[in-house]
Amino acid sequence: MVDDDRTKLARLHAVLEALLETKLSDALGQVEAHLARWRAGELRPFDVHTELIEHTGRVGRMAKRIARANPDMLRYILRDAYDLGVIQRDEFIELVDDQPEAIGMSLCIDDDAAWDSHKRLQLEALLGTGPVLIHLDTRVDGVAVPSQFRGKNRLVLRFGYDLAPPIVDLRIDELGIRGTLTFNKQPFGCVVPWAALYAAVAEADGHSVLWAEDTPDEILVEVGSMSSPAAPAPDSPAPEKPKKTRASHLKLVD
Repeated sequence: MVDDDRTKLARLHAVLEALLETKLSDALGQVEAHLARWRAGELRPFDVHTELIEHTGRVGRMAKRIARANPDMLRYILRDAYDLGVIQRDEFIELVDDQPEAIGMSLCIDDDAAWDSHKRLQLEALLGTGPVLIHLDTRVDGVAVPSQFRGKNRLVLRFGYDLAPPIVDLRIDELGIRGTLTFNKQPFGCVVPWAALYAAVAEADGHSVLWAEDTPDEILVEVGSMSSPAAPAPDSPAPEKPKKTRASHLKLVD
């Protein structure tokens, strides 16, 4: 039995490595296409340099998504490998213990929008239970918070329905979470891109989700485990007790 498990694990690693190599080959092809257009005088050096920076970011995100995937996310990633022909049906069934169609979708490691959408669905499910504490990395591009909180690897915001006072411009969409918050009685238009959000904790029952692929390395050391589909989020400051109201609110927890 132990030998069988080791063989299965070794094969899983081989499949994931092959998947990453396939994605990297495609990404390098895009870089080469940009370089060819630059040599032909169709693109400026700045355009090619921007593509190289974006390529580096894509590679880093893909590697993290594979290396930090929990068992639930691995099912989606292996469906990606199956769809690309990296793995055949029989081996997929052996590794996942299910049919490819039962997974419902592939979570492509190079599809940022798909990962953001998956995260949004999980967060919205938590919000259905009541207020949620969200943990974000303020260093991520696109984050907008008051200057005194910038540069922090963790900022905790309290988000939920039926809290007071209401935020009339609160939005949760494909870009992330946005809304005007109040800090020491001063309003500030906050923006939390999905890439900046790495953990959420439901106040009602303490259920938490950790998105390890977006979690800062130093926070992962604190957490110590990513083995569960709903790994515990880092400890957060005690939230203020919500007041009864009829509107939504996004509030900083000191």
